Amino acid sequence: MLSSSSATIVAATLPAVRAAAVDISTTFYAGMFAEHPALLDLFNRGNQANGDQQRALAGAVIAYAESLLSGVDVDPVVRRIAHKHASLGIRPEQYTIVGRHLLSAVARVLGPAVTPAVETAWDEVFWLFAVRLIAAETRLGQQQGVDPARPLEPWRVVGKYAEAHDAVSLLLAPESGGVPEHRPGQYVTVAVDLPGAGRQARQYTISHGPGHSALRITVRPVRGTPDGLVSGHIADRLTVGDTVAVSRPFGDLTLDDDMTPV
Repeated sequence: MLSSSSATIVAATLPAVRAAAVDISTTFYAGMFAEHPALLDLFNRGNQANGDQQRALAGAVIAYAESLLSGVDVDPVVRRIAHKHASLGIRPEQYTIVGRHLLSAVARVLGPAVTPAVETAWDEVFWLFAVRLIAAETRLGQQQGVDPARPLEPWRVVGKYAEAHDAVSLLLAPESGGVPEHRPGQYVTVAVDLPGAGRQARQYTISHGPGHSALRITVRPVRGTPDGLVSGHIADRLTVGDTVAVSRPFGDLTLDDDMTPV
């Protein structure tokens, strides 16, 4: 729960933060990536370029601040973010980096309006959000048997075929161990090493039911300006025998295990 003193300050400053949220997010990412370039591997560079990532971060933080003030729960949003973070292998200590750069961005964008009291109040908002996400992500990782040191493991492409003129399916098999169970609707993170662009990760829905000796994903490459980095690489360059890094299955958009109507 947000302290009463912080709640008063957050309520008073929320309109200004909301109005500048995308500028704050843009400043935040620029500063964080400049100091920690390795974190670029965790973020969709296409979404960075078109502003989707900045808008998503701004929306999530604002929604959480509003929920603390109104008492309206945002558990579905928290679950959705936690599943994606767990699939990417986000570590608890990385939230410290995010928090420091996010508060620095707020101060840079809003200037003198960010007094020590304002900074403390928004720092409290961030850490309430972060602790809730860390707890959810830790539980998800434990449920899926994820090794925190190796959240993504090497899998081999054992099959590739066209589903249509603009879609391909890959069959993936782990280099060690069996294919983990999944629920229909879940996804895996697939990370590939791109020539000249480092490692990039994307989430792809598992496109067949559980109980197979390989896991299938189906990819429609993004063609346009620019082309999709990862989807294009998968469609045009990956071949049988290649190795990619794959997470355990995650995602909360699934059907309940009962006979009630959808």
